[in-house]
Amino acid sequence: MSKELILLGLLKEGPRHGYELKRIVDEKISTFAPISAGSIYYTLKGLAKDGLVSMSRKRRGRYPEKEVYRITKKGEEKFKELLEKTCFNIKRLYRSMDIVLYFMNYLKPEEVIRGLRNRIGQIKGIREETKGIYAKIRRERYPYYIQAIAQRNIRFMDKEIEWMEDFIKEIRRKS
Repeated sequence: MSKELILLGLLKEGPRHGYELKRIVDEKISTFAPISAGSIYYTLKGLAKDGLVSMSRKRRGRYPEKEVYRITKKGEEKFKELLEKTCFNIKRLYRSMDIVLYFMNYLKPEEVIRGLRNRIGQIKGIREETKGIYAKIRRERYPYYIQAIAQRNIRFMDKEIEWMEDFIKEIRRKS
């Protein structure tokens, strides 16, 4: 569902060829949304099959023909439906860490602490990268709602790190 939502949203901004969609996903969206560049063309074919996008071929100068995708009226309706569904339907947040916690009694406390420290380090790296992106989009005066994506992710990561550090202290107390 999120791949369709993202691609329909990008096409709502205007017609684009596949490489352009891939570039936007790589540069702007992949940092916060689960879509790989490789799945773009597959998803576009499905959207075209369902009548949500149309495709035409265009040639510019001596360059090879490119397939240009446009959102259809049906696609615009589906986009709005997916956007509202994603915004207003709350599902339980799934976190892989929850599974580890459920079975952590099969690990030694120092193994859990080592894993948590590793995870903290990884999250801190991602947080620094996200802070860099946030600084860039602020400098370039992106709309506030785009800036909010980076702000939200930074806060989530800060809270996750805080929770893991507190949990490490609890593991030490209980061991």
